[in-house]
Formats: sequence, structure tokens, C-alpha cells
Amino acid sequence: MKSISATSPSWESDDTLSDGGEFLDNADFAPPSEELIRTLRAAIPIVPAVQSKLTSREGYLYKLSSKNKNRLGWHKRWVTFDSSAVKYFSSKTSGASKRIIPVNTMINVENDIKNADFLPLDSHEYRFKLTTVDRVYTFSTDDRDDLLMWTSLLMQAIIDAKTDDYHEGGDMCFPDREGYVKMEGVKHKRYLVIKGENFCYYNTKQDFKACSPIHQIPMKLASIKDLGKFKLRIITPAVSYILLLENQDEINGWKLAFEEAIASGLGEDNIMNEVYENHSNRFCADCGMRNPHWASVNLAITLCKNCAGDKFININYELTLFYLGIHRMLGLPLSKLMNLIGNDNSNKFWDWNSTEENRIDSDSDMEQKKDYILCKYQQKSFCHRHPLAHDLEALNEILHCSKLHGKNPLQLAKDAQQTLQVEFLIQNGAESLAEGKKSFNASQASFKKVNKYGIRGFLFKTGSNPKGDFLKRWVVLENGCLSYYENEKSLVAKDQITRKEMLSVACTSDERYEHSFELGTAKNGSRTYLFAAESYAERQKWIINLAKSIAPVRESTLLSVKTLDRGGIVYLRYGATKDWKEHWVHMRGRLFYIYQIEKDVFEEIDLRKLKSLTLLQTNDRCTDALDDGQPFVLDLPNRAIYIQGSTKKDTSNWFAAFTKATTEGGEYISDQQLTSDDVPLIVDKCINFIELHGMDSEGIYRLSGQTSVVTRLLTLFKNDARNVHIKMEDFSVNDVASSLKRFLRSLRDPIMMETLHAQWLDGLSRVDVASRLQWYKYLLRDLSTVNHNTLKRILAHLARIVQNEAVNKMGLRNLSAIFGPVLMNAGKEDSMSGFGEADKEMQVVHDLIEHHVTLFDLKEVDLEHERLINDAKKRIEQAMKDTTRQSTVPAGDMIIGIHVENGEVVNYKVPSTMTAEELTCIVREKAHLTSNEDSNWGLFEVISSSELERPIHYSEKVLDVVLQWGQWSEVVSRNNAICLKRNYVYDKIKLVFDPLFSLFSELRYSCKDRKAWKKFFMEFSHYSLHMRKDTKAAHPVCSWNAEDLSLYIGVQQRRSPPTKWGFTFITKDDQMIGPLVGHSVCCSNEEELFRWVAAILHAQQPLGLVPDGSLSPIRTELESQVPVGGVSPVGSRTSRMKQSLIHKLGIIKR
Repeated sequence: MKSISATSPSWESDDTLSDGGEFLDNADFAPPSEELIRTLRAAIPIVPAVQSKLTSREGYLYKLSSKNKNRLGWHKRWVTFDSSAVKYFSSKTSGASKRIIPVNTMINVENDIKNADFLPLDSHEYRFKLTTVDRVYTFSTDDRDDLLMWTSLLMQAIIDAKTDDYHEGGDMCFPDREGYVKMEGVKHKRYLVIKGENFCYYNTKQDFKACSPIHQIPMKLASIKDLGKFKLRIITPAVSYILLLENQDEINGWKLAFEEAIASGLGEDNIMNEVYENHSNRFCADCGMRNPHWASVNLAITLCKNCAGDKFININYELTLFYLGIHRMLGLPLSKLMNLIGNDNSNKFWDWNSTEENRIDSDSDMEQKKDYILCKYQQKSFCHRHPLAHDLEALNEILHCSKLHGKNPLQLAKDAQQTLQVEFLIQNGAESLAEGKKSFNASQASFKKVNKYGIRGFLFKTGSNPKGDFLKRWVVLENGCLSYYENEKSLVAKDQITRKEMLSVACTSDERYEHSFELGTAKNGSRTYLFAAESYAERQKWIINLAKSIAPVRESTLLSVKTLDRGGIVYLRYGATKDWKEHWVHMRGRLFYIYQIEKDVFEEIDLRKLKSLTLLQTNDRCTDALDDGQPFVLDLPNRAIYIQGSTKKDTSNWFAAFTKATTEGGEYISDQQLTSDDVPLIVDKCINFIELHGMDSEGIYRLSGQTSVVTRLLTLFKNDARNVHIKMEDFSVNDVASSLKRFLRSLRDPIMMETLHAQWLDGLSRVDVASRLQWYKYLLRDLSTVNHNTLKRILAHLARIVQNEAVNKMGLRNLSAIFGPVLMNAGKEDSMSGFGEADKEMQVVHDLIEHHVTLFDLKEVDLEHERLINDAKKRIEQAMKDTTRQSTVPAGDMIIGIHVENGEVVNYKVPSTMTAEELTCIVREKAHLTSNEDSNWGLFEVISSSELERPIHYSEKVLDVVLQWGQWSEVVSRNNAICLKRNYVYDKIKLVFDPLFSLFSELRYSCKDRKAWKKFFMEFSHYSLHMRKDTKAAHPVCSWNAEDLSLYIGVQQRRSPPTKWGFTFITKDDQMIGPLVGHSVCCSNEEELFRWVAAILHAQQPLGLVPDGSLSPIRTELESQVPVGGVSPVGSRTSRMKQSLIHKLGIIKR
């Protein structure tokens, strides 16, 4: 069992907090051992009064409060024991308990009788102590007999309890929903847990782990009401509670969880009774267990939870399941079908020739059940097969002779008005055959809408004009068809929408009706139907049922979908070269889910980590879509996903939904756009800027920035943090530092979480440093991933500032005083007690900064990686200072990781004077790539997440190449690298370069900072690249000297290139401050691409692309083709490179 350190005690204050017992140091959440129980049997006698096996008792006892014994003292409590748990209440008439102590958490009970002669009159001499897994409760009785009765009864219960019954959470383990929620009238947040039909609330999550709730409520007698303004009221027969939630998503999630708990408690007995009218349905069709709660609508059988569970999803691929206790079977066909066929008739087919050895029962283990179900449904081993089943030719001949009418079974059943036969055939995929599909299998049948969901009721609906008035309509969703009528008595529908016509369903916001939603269809030119419900719960009910009617997803998998904002069928493509495939997808908040039909799971994608969202300017669209929509691409950290809806309107709606979900930040840390390390972009970008420009800035974080500038920067981050690029010419170091502090203070819940505030401060009571750090590490595990990683990033940053204290004058104490309230209290100073707690907060943050390496278990490799990054930042900053002063002193050495083609990374300390030729020889030797047979190796500069690369000329200084990245935007430079690999570029050039060949053709061009492509006539002559609108233009639109260009093979995908053969160039004056790199040109084929590349590279390096030696054959062949009278000498090229670097660095620093 998990061992948990002592937690801060909970106490009662005006009956708003539960009065728990004294917490145990080093509490161990584990059941009492057998040895302990034997010892207790011998140590504590059971008095004769309880030998009759009393199992319950109640009465008034006195309980000692655990917060302050001297001030609060003893409290009279009504205590009950029912053989399973001790509960105590404020009084006998109180409807809500103060605490519940389950028997399986009790370890010991002992008498603690005091000598009354030495105690005050009210000292309660007849005491006993009840020890549990995490604390000790002290009670007192009025006399000795009552004391012995209570202790004997409890001790007998402890001994009788099963020692292996205890596990964290107890009966509420693996809950349906859990989390901290503010309750009206209570100072601190409570930890709420819902499981099945039961609802419990606790003081802390530690109490939940210790199975010690304040109160438990069976929800079957409760009701829930939305009070607005993020408030929910829970009404029970004894008492009512008001929950204060933080946002609408929290309201929606908790409300739905409570409603399901109520439904689970009440049960759908009417549905079960309908199905159980056939007596055989009262027993599982596979194992025979009584009262099965699952049903397969396509086979018309009932199953128990074990036989229908997740373990057999991939086996029971023919079974389309639903839970009888939740779903409503609207319409008589399904219930009649279940009763007519039933388990007995079904097993006469599926289980016709099984033996006793094959069959299973409710006690069979999972492996036996798995084998049986596999044979029964997938392999069909026990089926009653046709005599000619193994002779396909004879069977086909009989079927052909019997089919004289030319109709399929579904058509025959419809003609004969056999409603139940029609229903049965539809449930088993007959529609697919009726539509003329060539192939069909059972697994596709269960996906292509075997499950039909039903719901009916009044909704408000607009006409064909969405801006028109809402009219009340009776709406019915049944068997995959949505119909709406003028009222519930109307026989003729005003309109019908079949499942094949439904494309998507989504929540919308309409000022006329708060709870509106839209249904996207393929009818009448992609018409969108707008509906509205009277409440949030009603709207979610309709949306979920519509989504499940559209989605080709298994019933058991769909149970996990409780709420969604938008869902529908779209076409996806993983990468630019893959094929388009149809998928069901849905969104909830900032999470995007893709249903993977092969694995029968929902893949979850966190949209907060999206790198970019781009509309594609390309003709490469999905041909299976109903019309020609414009696809878009989700640029994720590890891949790109292309998306296109079935219609142009549907695609546009999906793009708008993604734009909304991936831009604006909220008031909580979890609402922000994130890096791949789960750190908010605003935090990451501010820290990066400060560490690059402000580590030596005196008074950093103490001096304030300009208020208007700080407000402007925070507004930019709030609108779309991903596209914010902080530059020195726009923001000072103090502006950025103040923006970071203000952002952290503005959060609704601080980084270190309000619910843990008291526990953080409690750590200061531990004098021993090791004990205090262990306590802090325990609390860090309670932080969410985003809070944890953000705190880790900030503390490491502050520790680096402290290392520069001699220059910036900001020591550990100064930073702790500033960041104590920022990290622990955020914007809630009015709720705290003032300077006393502010001083404690400062001490806590002081400890965290000083010991952050220990607290976050940073390994030596992490510290080395951090040192390398810091070293690079310092050298970049030094280079910027040197260039500003027009200094000619070269920068120092830098350790650079060279990525080799075979996957190895070689770290080497590169001096500022080292050339690419020198570094190539060194890395080849270290990577054992020195074979003369394969000598065509070269260094490549790879940028923009490996989308662009260029061969580095052998004479270039490698450190100059790396330093220039520091002036580029993070989007471009995030994953830049120097790679050693075979120089395929020079191989291609050798095949196509011809100095006598004239380069003049029509190419597609995309200018810097724009994604649009236009056709221009490009010409390369006189060592310059010229661009003209047409062939008759006297003057070019633009011209670039070859020596001023950095040429890269490839084009960024965010530009949506029209062809895959393109190059990108950067001029010496281009400032890389946005996500787009330089200018891009697309050619029509590979040969044309490398002709242009060869011409530009040879113009830049007329003395040769390769040095003498290893690549001399290529050098000789290429140089023999260079015409006389080239460009400027190579020496001037190197000089211009340095001047270009100085120019760029000076612009950034200015």
C-alpha cells in the first residue's frame, strides 16, 4: 500500500469544517496485519455484554477536537455504528454527518481512562482512542460501562473485518468524477467524489485516499438545479448544498455527473422490465448470470457486465451494446424484437452444438470466458450451419435458384410490412447491402450504424433562415432519422433528416436562446438546422444522441463520451503524402478526439499544444467529399493532420471551431496555450526573453515596466500567445518581467493551488530540512501537470537569476519576497490574514528556489542540458553586445551537438574560427565515418522543424551559422540543428548543371511574411535573381544578388506549397521575426529545381563548392563548367557574411 506523510489537520469552525482526529506522523494507508489482530485479541478482552454479537450502537459521545485542544476542547456528538462504519453528527436530528470512519480503515481501539482526582471536573475521564490508517480520534463517554461497550464493539468489528478489504478511496475508488469544488458557507474547497449512485465529499484528497469522507449521499433521493452564475444546488431530503464552480465547463461536467448518478440510483426499471418479459433475457446469454444489464440490439440478447465488458470489445465485434440502466429504447420495434427472439432462440443458433466442457458460467475466469466468446461470436464454432455451408458452389446455386424476384431480404421484409424483420435486418447491416456495396463484414456492420439512438421532445427551431424566429416543434430521433412536427399530435412530419444526410452536430451561442445547437447536413445545398433546448442538460442530451446516431463508433466505446462541443464525420490525412480517410471526430473544450476504428479507441489531442493552424492554398483536396471545401492543417509537435469536411460549409465551421479553441487564453493556468513541455507559452516566452537579455539587468523583477506597455503585451498574449514575438525594440526587460508577474497574479487559482495553500505553509513547522523537503515533494505530486511543470520552469529560472546576484542585485531573499504572493496567493490577498502569512509564503518559495534541483529530482543529464542552453544564450548575448560595439573580437567556443545521419549525436566544442570542412573531418572520425569509399559527406543547416535545409559551404564558420538563429523567431528556430550526412545536393547539381543553359521560366513565388502564391517569370543572369510580371516587362519587380542569399532546399508546409519541388532563400536584410522563413519558389519538377539551385550556388562560390581532397572529382568536374569572368572573390563573400551577421544582430539589439 502507498505510504503517505502526515497531512495538515482539519478542524471544525462553526460547523463548516469536519472535526477530524489527530494526524499520524508517517501515516501508512494499509490494513491492520494478521499479527496485529492476534496481538489485539490477546491484549483487549471482549466484555460479556457484547458476546451476543452486537453489530450496531448509537448514542451521544464527546469528541476531542484536533486543531486546538486548549481552545476548542470537547464537543458533544451523536455517534452511530452500523458494523461497517462509525459516523458522528452534530446532534441526533442532524441530517449530515461530520465524519465517516469505515471499519476497514480502523487499526486499533484502546481505553484511556484518566484519574479523576487529578483532572478538572469537565476533563472527561472515560476516554478511548480510535486509531485509523491516517489519524487518531479521541472520544469520551459518561461512564465506564458505556466506554467498555463502545470499545469492545469496535474491537470486535476490527478483528472481524477482512484485512485485504482496504484500498485507497474505499468503496469510492475509481470514481466517475472527482475534484476540488467550493461549497457555499465553507472557507476552503472540498474534495467531491461521485461513483455510481453515491456522492461523497471530503476535506482533502488525502481524506479520500484514507476512505474518510465527511458525508455520503445516495443520489437516488436527490435532485440538481442550475442556479446560474456558475452555481449548482444539490437538494437532498436532509440538507441542501450550493456548489460554486469556476467556469461553464465545470458546471456542465459536474451537472452531468450528478444527473447520471441520480439516474443510476433510480434505475431504468421500466426498460429492464420490458426486456425481461422474455424470461430467458433474465440470464446472461453467455455465462447465465442473473439480471444482466447489457443488451445487444443487433443479436437481440442480454449480457452481464463481465461478458460485455471492455476485455471483450475486440472479440464481441458483432455485438452492438447498450446499457439498460441508461439508454431509452424509444419506439416499440426494439423492445418487441428483444422479447420475440430472446437469449434462448439466439443461442439455438450461436450455441447450437457446444458441449458442457465448452460452456462457461458466472464463476468462470476471464481466460475461459475469453476463449468461449471468441469461439462463439468470432469463429462461429458453435453455430447451426447449413448442410452446404462448406460447398460454396452448391450453396450459391441454391440461393440463385431461390432468388427469382430480384429483391434483397430488406426489400422483401418491407414489402410484407414485417416491422420486426425490418428492424432485425437493419440492426445487422442490411442497409449496406441494400445500397449496393460490394463487400460487407460483421465488424463494419456494427460500426456503420447498427446502434440506433432514440429521443423525443419539444425543441425550438428556426425556419430555413437561421435568423428567423424560433418556433416550438415536436422533434423525434428514432432509428437514425430525425423528424420534427408542428406538435406531438401531428401525424405528418414537416421535415426529415436521415442518418446518411447528417454530417455534424455542435453547440452554438445564440442571443435569443442560450442553449442552442446546430445540425449540419448534406440536404438542400448543405443546409444547417438550428435548434434550441430549454436547459443545458436537455441540449446535451440531444447533442449526445445525435452524435451517437451519426458516429460509426461502438456502443461500449461511446459510453465514455459524456459531453462535446462539436462532433461529426470529416476526412483526415496524416501528412502531405498520405491518403484521405473518413473519421469520426469531436471536440470538448481544448481537447480534440479522433476515433481510430482499427483499435476502437478515441485518440486524444491537446489543442493547447498546437503549433499552428493553417488554411491550405492547394488543389490537393479530398475527392470523396461532397463538394470542394478548403482543407486546413493542424501543425502538432510531432506531426501534421490535414482536415476537410464533407462540404465547404462544414469545413469552414470546423476551421472556425479550431480557431476559437486554440487562440484565446482563460483565467486559469490550464486554459493557456502550451509548449510541448506543458508550460504556458506566455511563461516560456517571457522567461526566454529575460534570460537572453535581462540576466544582468539590475533590479530585474523589482523594477516595474511601463503600465501601458505591459497591458498591451498581455493583451497580445491573451488573444493568441503563439503568434507573439517579443523584440527589444518594442519591449524592455522590465516590461516583460512585469508582464510575467501580472499574468501570474491574475490567475483565478495560483500556480501552487489555493487548495494546498495551508499545507504548503504547514511544511514550515518541520524544523528538519530533509523532512520539510520530503513534505514539499509530496505536495508537488498533488499539482496538475501544467502547474507542476510551470512551477519547475519558474523556479529554475529564478535560481539562475540568483546565480547572477553580483550583477543584477537580486538575491534569493529579494526574489522570494516578490514571488511568494505571486506563486502562492495570486489575486486573492483579501482572503488571507496579512503580513504573517505573506512572510510564510516567502519562506516557502525561498525553500523551493534553493532546493529546486532536489525537489524536482533533476538528474545530471538535465543539469548538463540546462548548462548547455544557458551557455549558448550567454554567448549569443555576448555576440550581440560585441556587434553593437562594432567589436572585431571573435566569440568564444561553444559546445554544439552535431546530428549524424545514422542517428548518433556528436557533441563538440566548436571554436569561433572553425570552418565546416574542419568540423566535418572531426565528426566523421568520431562517428567512424572515415571510409574513403563513401566520402561524399557534408554539414547541413536544418531549420524550421526539418522542413528546410542547406549544405554549409566548407569555408563557412559553423559558429556564425548557429549564432544567427538567436535572432530568429522561436517558431523557426525551435528545432534547428547542424547535421552531417551525405551531400545529395551536390550529387544532384552534378547531374543537371550546365553553365550555358539559360535560366528563364515561369515559377510560383511566395514573398516573405505571406502564404499566397503567384506566378512570376524568374530569370538568373549576371549573378543575380530577377523576378518579372511578364516577359515584356522592361524592369524586374525584384532583384537579389546571389552573394546576399542563403539558399535552402524545401518550402515550409505552413505556406501550402503548390508542388513538392521548391527552394527558399533569405536575404541579408530579412528579419526572421515571424513564423514564415524568407521567400519561397516552387518549380514544376526536380530537375528544374536543382538547375536553379546549381546556378545560384555556383554564382556564390565560383572557386568551388568542395575543398581539395575528399570531393575533388566532383570539384574538378563542376569547376570545369564555370565560365570565365565570375563574381566577386570568395574573400569578399566571407567579409559580407560577417557584416550581414553584425547588421542583423545590431537590429535585434537596438
